[in-house]
Amino acid sequence: MTNIPQKPPMSRASTQFRIAVDGTAGYDYQGVVGHPQLDTAWRFDSVLELLDVIRYVLTRYTSLESTHQARTWKKTDAMPERVPEVSEKKMDKGKEATFLLHVQYHQNTTWQGTVEWLESKRKMPFRSTLELIQLIEQVVGAVKPEAEEADETAATED
Repeated sequence: MTNIPQKPPMSRASTQFRIAVDGTAGYDYQGVVGHPQLDTAWRFDSVLELLDVIRYVLTRYTSLESTHQARTWKKTDAMPERVPEVSEKKMDKGKEATFLLHVQYHQNTTWQGTVEWLESKRKMPFRSTLELIQLIEQVVGAVKPEAEEADETAATED
């Protein structure tokens, strides 16, 4: 993985992200997430990678503080820092959908804020990271894996 370009330290970077979803595979989606002040975009190939990139930027470059600390097995253990891969692609519209994410709070070990679907200009609040994922999936309409579709088809034929 490549490191992000060196930027001057920012005391209060924005907590806004632009998410361009280019495709879906099963329940996952792929695309690019960018941060306007860092002028950098990161590729993601799954929902977990998307969340990991956002968490990385929020903890490293913003003043958004968590109300809880991450659990560890030992008090001396530190969470390993995984540096997301920088994308060569610049931030454009996603092939499937484009979102503007604004994380306003980090309480109870989850994020709260708003996500705006730019193609329809629809702004939706979310109270947890799970709710954020569900809102994006409603728009993207992630396709079910073929095995589950076959199971549902067999169940309806009976």
